[in-house]
Amino acid sequence: MEKDNEGTPVLSTADWLITILLLVIPFVNLVMLLVWSFRKSTNQNKSNFSKAVLIWFLISVVLLLILFAISGITIFGLMGDGPDFIDNPNF
Repeated sequence: MEKDNEGTPVLSTADWLITILLLVIPFVNLVMLLVWSFRKSTNQNKSNFSKAVLIWFLISVVLLLILFAISGITIFGLMGDGPDFIDNPNF
């Protein structure tokens, strides 16, 4: 069970608008997510949201690296099977 956070204040709409605005700015978003995730004084709701976004970010990076690796292996494999115009220019 989750612990009861009755003392945690509710974030206002303006707080969420500022949060989303900061998350749209490249590089600032990663820094702010790290700050909000690991600073003790951050609102618990924003901290949990930041941790969830960081987890999704890491999952997407791992999937992209796997996709790039597969694409690279496929491209280099296809390059080796093509015609050799140096040894056989009349191909």
